[in-house]
Amino acid sequence: LVFVAMRAAYLWLPTCQGLFFKLLPGEAECLQLPDLKRGYGVLGSYEADGAEEGVMAKLLDADAKVVWTSSEPADTLKAIASSDGTHQLCFDTSVSSEQTISFNLHIDTEGNGQHHDLATQGHTDKIFDMVDQLEQRTNDIVDQQQYAITREAVHRRTAESTNSKVMMWSVVEVAVLVFLSAFQVYYLKSYFEVKQIV
Repeated sequence: LVFVAMRAAYLWLPTCQGLFFKLLPGEAECLQLPDLKRGYGVLGSYEADGAEEGVMAKLLDADAKVVWTSSEPADTLKAIASSDGTHQLCFDTSVSSEQTISFNLHIDTEGNGQHHDLATQGHTDKIFDMVDQLEQRTNDIVDQQQYAITREAVHRRTAESTNSKVMMWSVVEVAVLVFLSAFQVYYLKSYFEVKQIV
């Protein structure tokens, strides 16, 4: 399954920046690089990550001869294809625990084995512009959040004040009703009271 996924991923290698896969103990995983021509550069890097780190990486040519090998847990691959045909990039574990292998790969069809992505002033200017826009948007979001927090606090204070006034008014109404009820009872009682003339 990993082999099929890696083979399919190769079809997108020119746009692919990196791949990840699990390397189980006792297993080897190979990525096939079809249609390599003699003199093409194979460039990339890999890194193993796990409880224990130990991996053997090797690049085999179409005749199964080792073109490049490394036993480091992280290394850079820089090799030139020695023959035409399908090459294989293989990873084999040297530890007894599962590891995650991450790697990136670039096929240099110029044949010089040197791949450089040079950053120009135009690239950095674009990045600075993007960072400035991101900072402005972030500041706008922070301002909006601060406004929402302040507005919520004002509304909460207003609601609490209104609730306390309603509560006090209700207490005053109850007191007035009790007083009026007592007064009416007393007045009616005195009105119907039989008065004796002596």
